[in-house]
Amino acid sequence: MSAPAIDTLSTATAGKPEAPVKHSRVAERVTVNLSDKSSLALSRLAALTGDTKTDAINKALQVYALIQDAQSNDGEVWLKESAKSDLSRIRFY
Repeated sequence: MSAPAIDTLSTATAGKPEAPVKHSRVAERVTVNLSDKSSLALSRLAALTGDTKTDAINKALQVYALIQDAQSNDGEVWLKESAKSDLSRIRFY
């Protein structure tokens, strides 16, 4: 049996950051086929954050699940890319 992995997810409410939430889970090994665009994004993300590719994928899946949960409850997720940019709604179809 694999050793448990620790997943960390941080959320913010009304612009106030919350402490990371840690969940203890059994790790699962999965093989995926990434598109060229996803492969480049993963490499860029790992370089930008210093995370391993595994950690980057785990965090990305948690964010994707958070967005899907919001959408399924008629909620919305918005992103402001810079101080000068407008808000844009994030949607996955």
